[in-house]
Amino acid sequence: MNIEYSKFILSNGLQVILHEDHSIPIAAVNVWYHVGSKNEQTGKTGFAHLFEHLMFEGSEHHNKSYFSPLQKIGASLNGSTNPDRTNYWEDVPANYLELALWLESDRMGFLLEALDVDRLNVQRDVVKNERRQSYENRPYGMTRFQMQPHLFPAPHPYGWLTIGSPEDLDNADIEDVKDFYRTFYSPSNASLAIAGDIDVSQVEKLVQKYFGDLNPAPSIARVARQDSGLVGAVNVTMFDSVELDRLTIAWPGVPRLHPDESALTVLAEILTGGRSSRLVRAMVYEKEVAQSVYSFSMAAEIAGEFDIDITASPSIEKEMIEDLLHKELYALGTKGPTLDELNGAKTRIVSYYTRSLERLGGFGGRADRLNAYNIYANDPGEINRVLEKYDVVTVDDIKRVCSQYLGANRVAVWVSPEMSRAANKSSLDRNKIPKSKKSIGFDPPKPQRTKLPSGVGVLSVNRPQLPIVAVGVVVPSGSASDRPEMGGLSYLTGDSLLEGTRNLGRDAFANAFESMGSHLSVQTGREHAVLAYGSLKQHWKQALNLLVEVIKEPGLPEDGIARVLRDHNTSLRRVADDPVSISERLIRGKLFGQGTPYGHPISGTEASVARISPQDVVAFHRTSALSQIDRMTLIVVGDVTEDEVMEVASPIFSSGNETQILQKDADTFSGVLDGPGDSTIWLVDKPGAAQSVLRMATSLPISRLHPDYISMLVANYILGGDFSSRLNMNLREEKGYTYGYRSSIDWYKHGAAMMVGGSVHSGVTADAITETLKEIRGLVGSRLISSKELEDAKAALIRSFPASFETSGHIAGRLEDLVSYGLNDDEFLRSVQAIQALSLDEVRRVASTTLKSVPDVITIVGDRQLIESEVRGLGWNVVLSDHEGNPI
Repeated sequence: MNIEYSKFILSNGLQVILHEDHSIPIAAVNVWYHVGSKNEQTGKTGFAHLFEHLMFEGSEHHNKSYFSPLQKIGASLNGSTNPDRTNYWEDVPANYLELALWLESDRMGFLLEALDVDRLNVQRDVVKNERRQSYENRPYGMTRFQMQPHLFPAPHPYGWLTIGSPEDLDNADIEDVKDFYRTFYSPSNASLAIAGDIDVSQVEKLVQKYFGDLNPAPSIARVARQDSGLVGAVNVTMFDSVELDRLTIAWPGVPRLHPDESALTVLAEILTGGRSSRLVRAMVYEKEVAQSVYSFSMAAEIAGEFDIDITASPSIEKEMIEDLLHKELYALGTKGPTLDELNGAKTRIVSYYTRSLERLGGFGGRADRLNAYNIYANDPGEINRVLEKYDVVTVDDIKRVCSQYLGANRVAVWVSPEMSRAANKSSLDRNKIPKSKKSIGFDPPKPQRTKLPSGVGVLSVNRPQLPIVAVGVVVPSGSASDRPEMGGLSYLTGDSLLEGTRNLGRDAFANAFESMGSHLSVQTGREHAVLAYGSLKQHWKQALNLLVEVIKEPGLPEDGIARVLRDHNTSLRRVADDPVSISERLIRGKLFGQGTPYGHPISGTEASVARISPQDVVAFHRTSALSQIDRMTLIVVGDVTEDEVMEVASPIFSSGNETQILQKDADTFSGVLDGPGDSTIWLVDKPGAAQSVLRMATSLPISRLHPDYISMLVANYILGGDFSSRLNMNLREEKGYTYGYRSSIDWYKHGAAMMVGGSVHSGVTADAITETLKEIRGLVGSRLISSKELEDAKAALIRSFPASFETSGHIAGRLEDLVSYGLNDDEFLRSVQAIQALSLDEVRRVASTTLKSVPDVITIVGDRQLIESEVRGLGWNVVLSDHEGNPI
């Protein structure tokens, strides 16, 4: 079926589409204004929908209800608003077409002359009642209010519902509303479609007559495509006056006219488009876990979503619903639909679409669709090409879009029956603190260790609970191998790897990962670097191929590296804006020396990065461990066995493309790291700062591999490693100096550094230093660790230990420690046992002999004018410096 039409544009910008069909004596008039809730502002939501109502209340030349004259002639009429547009339509007897045009043009050009506060207030109340009726007083009606802000996180303009906020509507005054109308409701922002028993030449004259003298509005800045910022899974539970649980789960989708729009629509039809569809068959009929299942793909103007609603059968566990849904989606994403399923879905879609075109007007009729494609595609002719796009959808397309879009980034809202609530009588003695009934055992995972033929070490852990795989490749070289004058070179080389490979440019390489719902990260530390990604099992092999390709055949294009250098320089210039960033970068330089392997900022300084050229990056890569596969270690955690890892990884990591090492990078360090020991305070002036950012650093004579590691770990936990630690209880809870004050330890193969500090109010900067020193001195002398503190710390560390293995990514991170420090595979279990066995005498000994009573160096970033005199009064050597540590 081919819909013939003509289109012209009036001088004021009104777009007009005419379609002749004399089968019945009806003329369908349809107006789309290119304004919806996405054109609103935070704090002023609901305006577009409010105008849908106000536009029916009368205009200057028909200052009364819009319904009355049209209903008298037997017309049908309505309107609607969504995030992208507001539309109005009336299907009138063809001989009354001019009446409809007169009314439509009057409210397009002369609404404000009739709009007053009374009408605004009435329609404001009407809208609030519509909200109550359509959402608040409807079963499951509030689901969307929970869903939308998570599915499209702020500042995305789809993050609120079109109905708007009652508070925003109450706060709106008449001028706010009029300004919104003046901006968006004009012929230059409208599309008029007229279909039916008309004569095109006569209707052109009528349109010019009624609409031609209306004033246009200034051009509107259009909102461009804006994908959802949702990252990861969001789970929401809410309660309602309903009988059955319902799961609504939504994923970010695609915008209108996206190449995958049609495939996602077909996917929804395959899933729930009839009794024989995948989810209906499995959930409603075979397993009988659901009363109903419904899915849809909604492609809007700048973004889209894919939704599935499942109303559970009585007494069915939620986990059963989720597991079955996951199983069916996984099967469809890996195996795809059958040809019968695909063809059946496409046939149904063609049928629905064709049947909708039987109607001239109304929602979804020909006039409405002509307007839709005119607005979204700037081409009403799209109405005749839609079905071609469904016809070319293949089994592979469905498999791909199911895997690509229905993945980890989703929002799930469970609505459960509201339970009757009443307090029970109880004899509970609330003064008694509950104690654990029994200890819970936890066996940390022990990796399988092997080696690939190429020499690559492999550590793997099988976790079959979910089809998820976390992968990391550990490179035994980090920023400590930077040349002194080129701090940041390792970091920038790692960043430059993301510019792609010889075969795939930056965008193609990024898209290859993103199309699998994944991304490659390169993390550069002091002593090692890690290339890592997480993916669904179905993608892990393909992603591993890409990861190894960037190791073996990095593109390292000169223009790409130059861009990385430029962007990074810009980021470094912004460091001066942030006192916390200044402090974090400055403290290690002042402890170990700013040009030393462990003292320079990992990402470099403005001065050091300015010395680095693209050629330096290429040369460094060629001579560093980043190009040496046989020195790397592969970590794989997830739904794969050791045999699968070997089978997949062996050919991918096969030797043959490695570059010969020309110069061994400095991945070893002789001696023990030590600080300056000069007890200096470095003060960076930050005029106007309300807080001072304090950092104190002390070099420790032990390393991660030292026998006293566990004892020092526990001692630090007591000093400042937890909310209830000595430092935080003193400076926050007792003194109120800070929001949080902590201590931590940087562990290295050849030493360690304790960092202490936080942000404190400017007026107590010197006092905070005094209190910090008091707590450190107490720990090593005047106030030794007590047996209660030790037992509490041991219990807390052991009980929190399992949480560090919660996800495949967590486990992969722990395995990186094994590789980086050369630890044994039973290190996790051994650490727990060591904490359990730790004695009070031992932890006191280590704290007293390892931790100095006075830190090696202190840095302060704050308002010099407010703090300098008091700080100098502490008796330390105070040196003023710029944000990169250069003395002033």
